[in-house]
Amino acid sequence: MRFMLVLLLALALFLAACRGDSGAETLVTDVAIDLQVEPNPPAVGEGVLRITLTGADGAPIDGAALSVRGDMDHAGMEPVFGETRDSQAGVYQIPIAWSMGGGWIVQVTATLPENRGVARNSFELFVEAVSADSIINTGGAEATEAATPAAGALRIVIPAGTGALIEAGQDPGIIPSEIYLSLSAQSALVIVNNDTVDHTVGPFFVRAGETIRQAFSRPAVYEGGCSIHPGEQVRIVVEA
Repeated sequence: MRFMLVLLLALALFLAACRGDSGAETLVTDVAIDLQVEPNPPAVGEGVLRITLTGADGAPIDGAALSVRGDMDHAGMEPVFGETRDSQAGVYQIPIAWSMGGGWIVQVTATLPENRGVARNSFELFVEAVSADSIINTGGAEATEAATPAAGALRIVIPAGTGALIEAGQDPGIIPSEIYLSLSAQSALVIVNNDTVDHTVGPFFVRAGETIRQAFSRPAVYEGGCSIHPGEQVRIVVEA
């Protein structure tokens, strides 16, 4: 009887090991994954990832299950996800919603048809802070005029030590909850971060020691979180 129990236990362990092996992932390295982004350059808001799968012979691969994960290149931000099984001539389209401007790392995972395995690739992107249809990223005469506003720009300076004040529970008092710009007076926003830590001002992510400049060509309203006022929103209003 004891021999039979030992035999049955050994058989159960063997079957469990077999099941574990059958579920193991096979990484395929001879599949090319190409990524294109629409609009290009990408901007905060809705966009589309166009992913092309081709085999070692250059032939398109249809019938795969694609999933994407986008993470910002700094800590503390929620990732974005997308997936699809639909394709045409090896091209898959996945809607994506960029939540903030800055550097993003997008990982694409393709589960190939006929249990061939899984292919992966990752891409680094820079997402513009404000939607492309609202700023000067379209080029042309309008862009040139907006990029050099005659009346100047609103300048916000984040001084050194701001992060330390925030950690100590103090309000630096340098950024209001509402920022107003005017196309006829101040149509550009300049944020200078002289602090030793990164900061977020509405849709803008400004690295330590970095200066960003955003010119606007159309009236709009933008909202987003603010590291200067944790838990609060900053509203940027661009008036005609």
